[in-house]
Amino acid sequence: MSGGAALLDDCWTGSLALMVLVQITVAAPGFGMMLPPKLIVAGLGILLIAIGNALPKARPGFFVGIRTPWALIDTDNWVATHRLGSRTMIAAGSVIVVAAAFPVGAQARRVVVPLALAFMFIPPVVYSWWLWRRNSAQA
Repeated sequence: MSGGAALLDDCWTGSLALMVLVQITVAAPGFGMMLPPKLIVAGLGILLIAIGNALPKARPGFFVGIRTPWALIDTDNWVATHRLGSRTMIAAGSVIVVAAAFPVGAQARRVVVPLALAFMFIPPVVYSWWLWRRNSAQA
């Protein structure tokens, strides 16, 4: 299986597992159980860690990965961007899992999760652009 197909499978499987967790959390009160909503937040963090782990294996393409215009036209840029993206995604997922595990308030999680997601998305895109600019200037 190619790297892109493996990443697509990981994304699909992880998303499906997260949706099952959401469904169980929604249906749990009907069965006399009360599951904490932060379980879903932890599931999101685990999903990001799993996808971040598979991200460097993705090969250039239009279906999966960090598809910036600069990464799509240069294989070296793609590889470097996905290595950084993998690290930021795993770090963001870890921060989200920790935020879900510790007894912080819901208000704190409403701040931590978006900040972690911004940290996950912005650096790889800026890095991809910076690599493209650096390589364009050298050519």
